[in-house]
Amino acid sequence: MYIINYKNGITEECEGTLEQAKKIADDGAAYTQSDIVIANKDGEEVAIRRWYGVPYDPDATDETEDDVIQFGTFGHYSGWFDC
Repeated sequence: MYIINYKNGITEECEGTLEQAKKIADDGAAYTQSDIVIANKDGEEVAIRRWYGVPYDPDATDETEDDVIQFGTFGHYSGWFDC
């Protein structure tokens, strides 16, 4: 089991795999200006999608447009990092 924390007061449980939890988190991503964190059932962080309050710039990173979640000029989430 995994717990997705969107850092906006909402958490969501996922009984599947970590990859499934990441997909659910991506579908639920919103403009919160905070990282999205996935923890295991023991509360240990296992994956994080970091928030950056700047527009995505493909020249400034190795991440592709498919890796990030963009919110126009307001900022973007990075790709997933496994902890």
